[in-house]
Amino acid sequence: MEFLQSRVRKCLVTLSQTGPSGMTVDDLIESMSPFLTKESVLKSLEELIFSGYVEVMNQGETTKLIASKSVRTGMIGLELARIMIGKRLDSVRRAIEGKDQGMLNNSIELLNGTVGEAIFTLMGDVPELTLPELLEILHQVRDKLGNLLRSDQKLDENTLEEFFKLVEKYKGERESSLLRSMIVSRETKKQESTDSH
Repeated sequence: MEFLQSRVRKCLVTLSQTGPSGMTVDDLIESMSPFLTKESVLKSLEELIFSGYVEVMNQGETTKLIASKSVRTGMIGLELARIMIGKRLDSVRRAIEGKDQGMLNNSIELLNGTVGEAIFTLMGDVPELTLPELLEILHQVRDKLGNLLRSDQKLDENTLEEFFKLVEKYKGERESSLLRSMIVSRETKKQESTDSH
């Protein structure tokens, strides 16, 4: 499966949000003008029509573009996933703010489960559109909460050793040694500050 290009996805998502009423070519070009040129929109639209993602309906003097049923169904799944992930993120945020480690662990587990369910669900209708859109959502999640979550999670010794081996394999022995010394130094400082209190 190949994902749709970003410019094509942007056009298709915009078009699908109009539902079964659709929109005209001019309206699509206008709504995409902050992001894409007219030529890019027309090229994307041509690809979408020939691929069956967009239907062309003549309604008297106007011609409307309508996202296919499978695209609109896929978008329902994507929007539902966005809502569910948002709810799980709120729970994670509350746990972090409340400094409740048990609630945080549970919230992270639920968030991971929700993401897994979303991926599984979105594999059904037009995954070439919905999965990359979900990945963009997950990038935002990682950017917002990634540092907070990583600082609270601790790897056991065996997993940490496996991690160092992977770093050595993919980035080299020097990077692995540097990372190891940084982590050991940080852990030593944490232990010293705990011992002094």
